[in-house]
Amino acid sequence: MNDDGEGFSTQSSVGKKAAGLAIGLLAFFVVKFLFGFGNDWFTRQSVTPQKLEQALKKDSQLYPAFQVFKFRYPEAYNRFLNEMSNVTKNATEKQEIEQASFNFMRNFIESKSNSIIFSSSESLKNINKMQLELTNQLKSDDIMACSQFVMAGLKPGVSLSESAKTKAANSTIAFLEAAFSGDANPTQRNVTELSDADAVALIEAMKRAGTPDHIVTSLGVLGAASAADQCDAGVGMYSGVAALKGEQAARLSAFFVSQSLKAPN
Repeated sequence: MNDDGEGFSTQSSVGKKAAGLAIGLLAFFVVKFLFGFGNDWFTRQSVTPQKLEQALKKDSQLYPAFQVFKFRYPEAYNRFLNEMSNVTKNATEKQEIEQASFNFMRNFIESKSNSIIFSSSESLKNINKMQLELTNQLKSDDIMACSQFVMAGLKPGVSLSESAKTKAANSTIAFLEAAFSGDANPTQRNVTELSDADAVALIEAMKRAGTPDHIVTSLGVLGAASAADQCDAGVGMYSGVAALKGEQAARLSAFFVSQSLKAPN
């Protein structure tokens, strides 16, 4: 591939965002809940799914994502509450709760991967829009968090500003709505690999959006780049997709979602 599209044969490393986002977001809820009820064993024995839900409702930034989860996938939502209340009772370290939440949502998102990839063009473009807003917020707040998000997805234990939490919730809502859209009315699209035409179109769009040349030419080796460059690459890619139209934009967004779900836990 010429230098207009160079790097996208190895670009899967920048596609590890989607699953990590949802997983990390839900881990924030459960750990906050644990701290709210105290960290001693006897107090945590009183935890029930109902109490967990009441505690989750207290977070105005993040709870909207759970409202959508409950509305669109009530069985999975109730299963989450049941499993997390049991884990909270038995955990000896907060990391056990974070990891259990991470694993639950990883499995759920993986189970919906085809639904997200085959969702409507509008749903996929909305995912990209919300991811761009979150990436820009993280860039403003914390370059290291932005780098982690771009390269591997948010993980349990990451601290987010109030603005970033709101944007993370909005992004997670976009994923859940896309999954529901794909469940109801799937649109078949091939995202096994990125075509040369799509790669070139994205590179050109990134350049038009003002992505620095050294970021564009190093997309295939971002693992060795600085945290600032990794963050800028994420902003550039989302900005590039946002500048494209129709099915091509949806296909590129779907490609990065598919790559995220190939990433190791």
